[in-house]
Amino acid sequence: MSRFSSALIASTLLFGISSVAVVATNAQSLSTAASSTTSQSSQFRDGARKGGDGLNVLKAVENNDYSAFQTALESATDPRSTELKAAIKTEDDFNLFVEAHTAKKAGDTSKFDEIMTKLGLPTTAQQEALRQEHKANRDAVEKAMAAGDYEAWKTAVAQSPRGSEILEKITTEAEFKTMVENRQNRQENRQNRQENRGQKNDHKNGFGDPMNDLPSDQQ
Repeated sequence: MSRFSSALIASTLLFGISSVAVVATNAQSLSTAASSTTSQSSQFRDGARKGGDGLNVLKAVENNDYSAFQTALESATDPRSTELKAAIKTEDDFNLFVEAHTAKKAGDTSKFDEIMTKLGLPTTAQQEALRQEHKANRDAVEKAMAAGDYEAWKTAVAQSPRGSEILEKITTEAEFKTMVENRQNRQENRQNRQENRGQKNDHKNGFGDPMNDLPSDQQ
C-alpha cells in the first residue's frame, strides 16, 4: 500500500469531523478517475461520498465506541483501512487511538505523536512529510496532463496511491488524450457556468481524478 494512504487515513480520523468532510471530498475527486487517482479505491470513494466507511470509522472514534469501530473497519473495503486493521487489534489499542484523537483536537502534538508511534502510525511530522510528498506527486501529474505528456503522466501516476489501478484503466496514449480533453472540457464548462453567474473563477481544480475525465463506460 502507498505510504500516502496510511498517512491520510490516520489524519482523516484524527483531525476532526470538519477535516473528514474535506478529506472525503478530496477522496471522491481523487478516486473517480481513470481509475482514480487516489482517494482511494472506488470503494472508499463511494463510502466517503455517502458518508460511509471512512465517516463511520471516525464516528466510532468520536463516540469512543470500540464495537462500532470494529464493525466499521470490518465492512470497510478501502485500502486505507488496511493499516488501521493492522495497527489497532485490541480494545486497548483502540483506547490509545481515541487518546491520540483527543490529543490532536486539543493541540497536544507531543502526546499525539507518542501514541501514534506506539501504534505504528504516522506522527505529525511524518504526516506532514507525506502530505508534501503527495503534493509534489499531484503537481507532477498536473504538469504532465497540462503538457499532454503521456510518458511523464504514467511515471507520476505510478507513484500515486491508486497508481496501478489507474494505469490498468488508461493503457494507451489515445486514452490519455481523451482523458485530458474531457478534463479540459469540464474545466471550461465550469468556468462558463461561473462566468454566467457573474462569479470570478477562482476555483483551482488541483490534482483531480482522471476517472472523472474518462468516458462513462470506462469509469
